[in-house]
Amino acid sequence: MDQIRVLLIEDDEDDFVFARDLLSEIGAGRFEIEWAQTYEQGLARMLGNRFDVCLLDFRLGARTGLDLLREARREGGGAPIILMTGQGDQAIDMEAMRSGAADYLVKGEIDAAGLERSIRYAVQQRRMEEERVRLVREQEARRLAEEANRAKDEFLAMVSHELRNPLNAMLGWVTLLNSGKLDEGAQRRALEVIEHNARAQAQLIDDLLDIARVASGNLRLELRPVDLDQVMEKALDAAYPSAEAKSIAVTADLDRPVEMAAGDPDRLHQVVSNLLSNAVKFTPGGGTIEVSLKRDGDEARITVRDSGDGISAAFLPYIFERFRQGGKSQSGGLGLGLAIARHIVERHGGTIHAESRGEGQGTKFTVRLPLQG
Repeated sequence: MDQIRVLLIEDDEDDFVFARDLLSEIGAGRFEIEWAQTYEQGLARMLGNRFDVCLLDFRLGARTGLDLLREARREGGGAPIILMTGQGDQAIDMEAMRSGAADYLVKGEIDAAGLERSIRYAVQQRRMEEERVRLVREQEARRLAEEANRAKDEFLAMVSHELRNPLNAMLGWVTLLNSGKLDEGAQRRALEVIEHNARAQAQLIDDLLDIARVASGNLRLELRPVDLDQVMEKALDAAYPSAEAKSIAVTADLDRPVEMAAGDPDRLHQVVSNLLSNAVKFTPGGGTIEVSLKRDGDEARITVRDSGDGISAAFLPYIFERFRQGGKSQSGGLGLGLAIARHIVERHGGTIHAESRGEGQGTKFTVRLPLQG
């Protein structure tokens, strides 16, 4: 064995000297020993330092070594513990092992060879457990890296698809316009389609630029006093036409005024607009969307609740992650809006949370933002 750091928790000096001499008999210079004479000293040193093994006396004044063993394990003390009892007591020994002791020794029966075997076993078990944990972490890191690379590959394929669709539509209608065979009505229709697809492609590019700024930490906020009710009204005005086209009833309950001391109204509008556009997109015709803005102590609480497709329990934990797609999010767009929204909200010192009872049972998003004092 290499040099071993030993913590000896023992309130009797004679027993400390005895244990120290046994360690010297095993091999002078092989052990670096620290002595703690009380329960409190022992627990503090065990939690505050890294030891290879701890030799723990059963009797520590009014407390016992079993108490310390349990408390150390609860608080995350990781050194293997060998409990030393004054007399063999099977009940105590079994309880020590159940509580996480690496071994137990009877003081009157301890000799150098037995102590060395016990320490060697405890240290080897500790190192084997550390190696197991290291391998598990490496495997998990590889799995996460592979999953991230796969998600990015899928995302890039989707980006290509989403950018190509409006481009193909525009090129197709431009070709028809150039043919000179379209009547006046068809020409107006062609221009409307081209404009719609150009705006859609511009939004896709804006999302890509924003997510790149988020990744690099360069998403800028232009901070100034903000009336959140005005931000909400502007976003609602933009969402009403799409909702009416699907016969979706939108209701709004807005406190006025709700003011932030400092915020970026354009970015906050982007957050609310994203939540509303998602609600419209994933709510079937004839559904409902409920929007509210309320004061809640020193916070503003924005909620957007819909009766739409909902979110599966499996996907809900990943709803705000980049490059993660829920099934129907592929019906249009890159699925980056929520990742961008979370970053904007957190940059404002707030939080955003999603709730859903499952697929087909609607979704509720809640945004909390700090208000001026």
